[in-house]
Parts: sequence; structure tokens; C-alpha cells
Amino acid sequence: MGNKYYHWNICPRCGSSDKYVLGKCKPCWKKSRSEWHWKSRGLNLSWQDFEKQFLLQNKRCAICCKPMELHPKLKNDSPVMDHDHLTNQFRGILCNSCNRALGLFKDNIKVIENAARYLRHGVPTKQKRNKTR
Repeated sequence: MGNKYYHWNICPRCGSSDKYVLGKCKPCWKKSRSEWHWKSRGLNLSWQDFEKQFLLQNKRCAICCKPMELHPKLKNDSPVMDHDHLTNQFRGILCNSCNRALGLFKDNIKVIENAARYLRHGVPTKQKRNKTR
């Protein structure tokens, strides 16, 4: 028994006869879903803008420089559109891991700097004491 959302047809957006999902071929459906997701968060970004930035970044994550594919086989390897949560300004494209890391640090630059310092030097073995007792 087939999935009711999938059937074969011609995509009205690109003319492909790829697997059809809710009125579009699967690649076009993914693009329109991404655009809807961005717009629902107040970001005015099209798929063409995303692809242009992806190419400007040489198909690499803006933080770790890991090579990425636009349509990877595994969802966790998908490039992610990163934005400032306060201003809703698009910042760049990240790999899923770097995007999640920024999220876990809550985009707090001071905490990220502390983490970098910790990675470089570890925890100091002797803390300076305050001599005002």
C-alpha cells in the first residue's frame, strides 16, 4: 500500500517527473518547505538566495569549513540557514553540527569565547585569591 502523499506526476514548478509530494516533485517540495519555514520565522530569503550563498561559501560550513552537499542523502548532513535570533538577519550557511552548537551556546559570544579559552588552556590549576580579607 502506497503513501497517500506520494504519487507520480509532472511537477508544475520544474516539469520533472520525479516522485511527487503534495503538488510538487520532491526537490521542489523541499525548496518550498524551506522557504515557508524561513518566512514563518520572519526571514525574507528565497531558495535562490540560499543557493547563491551556498556557492559563495564554496559549499562549506562558515564555521568548521566542512564540505556540504545541497541535497545530502542524510538529513543530519543538510546545510542550515543560520540567522541572528534577535534581528532575524541571515548570517550564513552552517553544517547541522555547528548550527546546533551555536544553539546550545544560545548565540552568546561571551560563553563561546570562554569555551574557546577553555579548549586552549583548560581550567587554571590555581585560582588567584582576593587579598581583601
